[in-house]
Amino acid sequence: MDGQKWESPETVEAVQKLAPNLPHLVPLLRTFFEGASITWKQFTSEFAPGGLIDEATADERELVWMPPTNDVNEGAFRILMHQQPHLTSLQYNAQAMYAHNNTQAFMEEKFQPEDYQYICQLDWSKLENKQLLSMLKPKLTNM
Repeated sequence: MDGQKWESPETVEAVQKLAPNLPHLVPLLRTFFEGASITWKQFTSEFAPGGLIDEATADERELVWMPPTNDVNEGAFRILMHQQPHLTSLQYNAQAMYAHNNTQAFMEEKFQPEDYQYICQLDWSKLENKQLLSMLKPKLTNM
């Protein structure tokens, strides 16, 4: 699309072979690109001449540099899911926050026996379902 070679020409060829049997492929791609173009404009406006990034000095750009993707975190999640396939996203987030916030030291200092008992009695699957329902509820009511 940008005049360059495809990163995976085999994938493009496979899709092209399947395309005649995929009647929704073109409308789906059209809708995707129409929606993406709005977002691309929002995320690229600061690169335009006179924009924040265009006007920034080399030192300022160096100070605000960050990786362009969240691959490090997503990679960690995939690895952990491979090691613990039944782990829910709620449990993963709890483990990550536990490690990040030094929760063990807090627990050692503050927790009482009843606190440990409460945590052991939590039904994580119900918490996960409650979280999932709270995310889906707005979408379900708009249908």
